This record gives sequence, C-alpha cells and structure tokens, in this order.
Amino acid sequence: MAIDVPRRQRLSIELASLVDRQADVSALVKLVTAGAGLVTITGAGRVGKTRVALRVLEVCESQFQRATDVVELSETTTGDTLFEHLAYALWSPRSDEAAVLLLDGCEHLRSECAAFVTTMLRRAAGKLMILTTSRQPLSVPGERRWHLGPLDLPSDAAPFEEIAASPAVQL
Repeated sequence: MAIDVPRRQRLSIELASLVDRQADVSALVKLVTAGAGLVTITGAGRVGKTRVALRVLEVCESQFQRATDVVELSETTTGDTLFEHLAYALWSPRSDEAAVLLLDGCEHLRSECAAFVTTMLRRAAGKLMILTTSRQPLSVPGERRWHLGPLDLPSDAAPFEEIAASPAVQL
C-alpha cells in the first residue's frame, strides 16, 4: 500500500516581503529560540499563518543556525497514517543540534497532531522545537499560542492616501 507522504521542504524558497508582520515574526522567533517547546500560530484561513511561520524558520536557520524542516499536512486527509507520514518525512536527531520543525495545516488532524507533538517533544528532550499552524490550537500542555489576526484597514472616512498606504491594501 502506497503512503501519501506530506510535502517536505528545506528552506530554499524565497519569500516575498511580509507586509506588516515583522512584530509577529520577531516575537515568534523569541518564543521558538527560547525553548518554548510547542508554538501554535492560529488564525482564520488565508491570514498569513504559513508565510509568517516560514519566515520564523528562515530566521531561526540563518541567525541561530537551527536545523529546520517543514511538513505540509493540508493534503493529508486522515489521521490513520499520520505517524507513518511524519516518521517518513521528519526531522531526525543530528547529534546535539537543536532543530525546529514546522507542521503546517494541522486544523483537520488536530488530535493526531497533538498526540504526535506530545510524543516527539518528550522523546527529543529539549532538542526539538515544534511550530504549528492551525485555525485552532492543538490544546497540548505547554503549548504557546500566537493568534495572527487580519491586517487592519483604515475607516471608510479616511483619506484615499491613507487607505492606499494601509498594509491590507498593500497586500
């Protein structure tokens, strides 16, 4: 039986500039590099969770020499083979090197991802940081949650120049 393996990426992709998310990225990098264990970025669909998470990993890899891996779960349709998928695509311990793993799109496999994260964090003994994106938190003990809201829009009464310069319109 063939296993539908989630896409795994190394951070060799070029990210377009993030509009008005620098403060979120900085705060998330601090959480991840301080050893938070699990950080979940939550928010509505299409709000930018994945792009922010990828930028966090990019910073962790370049500035802090952390090994990083990305596993895209949005196309994984059932939890039955989640552990096999992740075991196949996953980070493996590299001596004493700290690593950051991004599980992207956990909302439809929340309980399975929660069980996996709990197991991996226990086994990795502080060497693995896990960053997840989901519309809802995983509700794992010790999970740090970061809500990413939509970009602000000026009021309808604002001058055209202010509306045109707003981050939501720039996007």
